This record gives sequence, structure tokens and C-alpha cells, in this order.
Amino acid sequence: MKRILLFLLVGALLAALQPLSLAEESPDSMAAGVAVSEGWPMNIGMAGYAVISPAQALEIDQSPGLQVRKPWPVPTYERSGDQWTKSGSLPHKTEVVILGRFPEPRQDGSPAGYLLVEALNDQTRCYISMDHFLAKEERFEAENGSVVSYYLHLPEMGDTAEKLPILIYFHGNRDTLDKHHGIGELLRAGQLRTNGIVILPQAVNETTDADFHRSNYQQAVLELAGAVAEKYNGDLNRLSVSGHSDGGTTVYQIVNRNPGVFAACAPISAIGTTGDGIKQLSLWVFQGHKDFWVKESVGLRVVLKCEAAGCNAMHYIYKTEGHDIQTMVFRDTFPDENGQEVKLVDWLMSKSLQ
Repeated sequence: MKRILLFLLVGALLAALQPLSLAEESPDSMAAGVAVSEGWPMNIGMAGYAVISPAQALEIDQSPGLQVRKPWPVPTYERSGDQWTKSGSLPHKTEVVILGRFPEPRQDGSPAGYLLVEALNDQTRCYISMDHFLAKEERFEAENGSVVSYYLHLPEMGDTAEKLPILIYFHGNRDTLDKHHGIGELLRAGQLRTNGIVILPQAVNETTDADFHRSNYQQAVLELAGAVAEKYNGDLNRLSVSGHSDGGTTVYQIVNRNPGVFAACAPISAIGTTGDGIKQLSLWVFQGHKDFWVKESVGLRVVLKCEAAGCNAMHYIYKTEGHDIQTMVFRDTFPDENGQEVKLVDWLMSKSLQ
């Protein structure tokens, strides 16, 4: 496990969003009449930072040798019809709020575009590239004193009386949302739709996931799930959990420490053991055949023990991949226990304790 912590690669963040129709007039008229959404990512009314890039923001802040070059300029733009031209800059880490969204897909099909933002320090309004926006994480303080920093994704389902399934996803080592692979990357890029709520806790210490492994931190995450369920009409009978690498090890831990709480789990490239908790739910283990750190036999042993205990357990191996499969696991489809092709997030959210 120590080797995993030392050698996991950091991925770049794809920042994008979904189309929204806005009037092509003045900044005031563009913001007027646009519904404020509480969802994630990059919704109207969301607070965050203008940064030179989300993937580099943390690295820059932690590199003393680079401090003398700050403030790092974040380019701003002017709009004339369909043309965008550079007009100035904002300092790196300027606090802003989103007033408008103007998506412009890249040639490769990945989302991109511009945001109309207002700087909170002086109320200046300007346009910045979506690639230069970093959302503020939310914080939750549990009864045991643990503080959970997290991001929240809400489905675009409009008003509904139906209770929503909830998925908790634990990132891998050094793979926080600022530098994110996995389900968070796909949600931010608008490349994945869900019919439920996704909670993405962030490790307290951004250089290690050790906080995830503490039992009181895991209890705080469960308390957070309860608070989210109460606020957003979530269904705790359809609570599932997934995670990659060290985050996947956290999946094994939190499930075994809390039997009867989760309906399903999906550890990815992770080391774990069987316990009473994991034998009571639907389990889908994902691994890469070429993973140097976690051999596929590790997951296979867990699956076989769970099958022997009578639970629904499956094991999927990427034959040509290694350790970092966390994004493709949520991007691809797989045959489920009934032979139907499904996306993992849909499978997880379909499971219930009842």
C-alpha cells in the first residue's frame, strides 16, 4: 500500500459543463431570469476561483520557488457575436461567482467554453475560460468533530417527489477533485448522467488519503450522507459506495465497519478483506490485469468468499490496463449479473436494502 501512495499518477482535470440558453445582451440581462441551480459542477450562482488551471492550482500554491511570480494572470475575454478575444487578466485564485455559461465544444468533442463571472472583491464582471474555473468545496462538521470537505453532484431531474439514490465516491491518493480522475472527471465534463446524488469527499490532507481510513472520519461521511439525504430527498435504502486505490480500500473498510448500511459497493484497484458488512450487499470489484500494485488475485479472493456467503458478487478485469482504471470504469458499460449491459453508476444506484 505504501508503494501505491508513493507512485500513483496525478491526472489532469477536465472542466466543462452542459449547455444553457442565455440572452446575448449585457452582463446584467444575461444573468437575469436564469434559474440558480444547487447542483455541481459549474452551475449558475456557484462560487469558486479563477485559476490558471485547476490541475496546477494546488501545485503552484505548494511550490515556494514559484511564489515570486504571483499573482499568476488568468486571462479574461470580451465577446463580440461568436468571437472571443483576450481583454485583460485576473490574479490567480481570485474569488468569483458564475453568472452565465457559454459552452463551445472542442474539435475532439470534449466540452469547453466560457463563463461570465463576477469577482467578489470588487464586483468586476468578465468572461473567463471554463478551464480556468475551480469550484469551492463544501464543508460538513459531524457530531464527532470531524470535518468533511466534499463536492456534491445533483441530477438534473427538476421537481420530483421520488427519493434519489446516493453514491459516495472516495478518490485515490493525490487524486483530489483539483486533480481528478474517476466519476468526478466525467461528471464535470458532462460525459456522465446519473439519476441520483453523488457525494465526493476530499481527503483532509491533500498529500495522503490517511484521513479516509480513520473510523471517525468514515462515520462523519455517513453522517454527511444522512444530511444530504434529508436536504435533497435522498434514499438511504439505496446508499452505495465506490472508490479507487486507497479510496477503494476505504470502501472495504466503511462497508465492513457498517454492516446493513450500504446496498452495493464497487472497489476499484483496491486491497481489502471480507467481513460481515461486505457479505450483505451487492459487490462489483474492478481491476487491471497489468496492475503492478494490486494483483487481480486480491479482488478475486474477496469475490469468491462473498459468493460462498451467498451474496451477489462480480469481478471485472481490464486485460490490457494497469492501476489507473478509475475513469474508464465509470465511462464504459459492462454485463451485469443478468447479462444486461449497464454503466456502473446505474448499477450501483439500482440496488436497495429492501
